[in-house]
Amino acid sequence: MYGNYNQGMRCPVCNTAIDLDKPYFASSAFGHRYSDAAIHWSCFYSMNDWEEFLERSFNISVSEIESNPYWNILYKTKDYMISSDSVNVNVQLKPGGMSFSTHISKWPENLGLFIGKLDINYLSENQRKEVAVLLKQATRYQIKN
Repeated sequence: MYGNYNQGMRCPVCNTAIDLDKPYFASSAFGHRYSDAAIHWSCFYSMNDWEEFLERSFNISVSEIESNPYWNILYKTKDYMISSDSVNVNVQLKPGGMSFSTHISKWPENLGLFIGKLDINYLSENQRKEVAVLLKQATRYQIKN
C-alpha cells in the first residue's frame, strides 16, 4: 500500500469509509481515475478495468525499480518481481496487486509469515491459487547478504 491514508477516508468507488485496519487496495498515482487512492477490495474488483489497472501498476513499479540506482531487480517474471536495495527485499505481485517488504536478514522467513497472515478471500479461487504458487516460487529464491 502506498501513500498517506487516514482513518475515515472514503473509497472513491462506493464513497464509504475505508477501515485502515482491514485489507484494502492502494497504488501510487499513474493517471488512472482511482490511482493514488485507497479502495475496498470488493470495490476494486467491481471496476471494469481492474486487470488493466493491476497490469499498469505492476509495470510502473518495475520501471521505477529499474530506474532507481539504489534498487536492483533480483528476479522477475510477467507476474512478480523480487527486488532489493541491499538492506530490504521487496516482492511485488501483479495478481492481487500485493507487495511485501522485509529486511534482507529475514528473507525468506518473513515471507512465510506474510503468506500465513495473508487475507486473500477477496480474490477468486483461481487468483488465490495463482498468488499461492507465485509466493511459493518467491520463497525459493535465495538471497545472500
